[in-house]
Amino acid sequence: MDFDLVIQNGTVITADKTVQTEIGVKDGKIAALGSGLRGHEQVSAAGMWVIPGGVDPHVHFEMPTPTTVTSDDWNTGTKAAAYGGTTTVIDFVEPENDQTLLEALALRRAQADGRTHIDYSLRMTLTNAAPTTLAQIPAVMTAGISSFKLYTTYTGFALPDESLLAAFEAVGAAGGLAMVHCENDAIVQHSLAKLRAEGRLAPQFQPQSRPFQPTKARKRSSAPASTGRWFMAKLARNTCSLLKLTIKTPTRAKASSSSAPRPCEKSKTSKPCGRACKAADCKPLAPTTAPSTWKDKRTAVWKTLPIAPAACPVLNHGWPCSTPSASAQAG
Repeated sequence: MDFDLVIQNGTVITADKTVQTEIGVKDGKIAALGSGLRGHEQVSAAGMWVIPGGVDPHVHFEMPTPTTVTSDDWNTGTKAAAYGGTTTVIDFVEPENDQTLLEALALRRAQADGRTHIDYSLRMTLTNAAPTTLAQIPAVMTAGISSFKLYTTYTGFALPDESLLAAFEAVGAAGGLAMVHCENDAIVQHSLAKLRAEGRLAPQFQPQSRPFQPTKARKRSSAPASTGRWFMAKLARNTCSLLKLTIKTPTRAKASSSSAPRPCEKSKTSKPCGRACKAADCKPLAPTTAPSTWKDKRTAVWKTLPIAPAACPVLNHGWPCSTPSASAQAG
């Protein structure tokens, strides 16, 4: 069989192995792995890794905002992605108030089709949880869109708790995934008002409109729902995590011995590690100086470590554990 393209001499990395082999491409798809393949075009990848294309699951091409439209369109954005080795992107559909979900989906696809250089998919944004809107979710799933985005902030997008729960249940019942942009809207609006009053409107002040508040919005997004499927939550500085919403509260396994992992002890001068760990391996450290920024906080803590930062896992938003045990260091 003659292929359109044969990539030779490369180190091919698949889902389960790394091997020296050739790749035969036919009609734009990988058709064979092997040796002695023949092709109309042959490319040598000697000294290179040949890896699957990357997937960027969160892009915004030609997305309207209150004041402008995002800088990359479907042409420029997907071309840049291709140059960087990304072969699939996932963007979003944001229905207008007078549109059905399927109407908005059709318009978004028409905007992208014929202008992309790589594969793309879409997520459907739910800006309200009205029964008429949630009833459309199965049809959206049938049309090939299996994930849905919800917001807890932004005017016109933010959903109150009761709407979030209704949306979670409807998406879960249809077998879909819900992605939550979870920020505490009251904190964001309060911070924005303060920055406006102080005239601090330049881009470098944007992080200050999202002061770090690690608990409340995460708890709000972790409320029980009628599905055990995984829900994704965008990592935002004042909120969230990956969540799994279940019908019943999970039963906690009893510790089998005193050596079982347990939460680190709190310190008066720093934050706890934030996940279960053995006390012998993990003890909070206080920074040597009072950090003033997100980056400074991590840097200050690293200065207290007698080992390289990479040897100690980063827990609880940048606060590391102390020196690992001898076995951990040896590994």
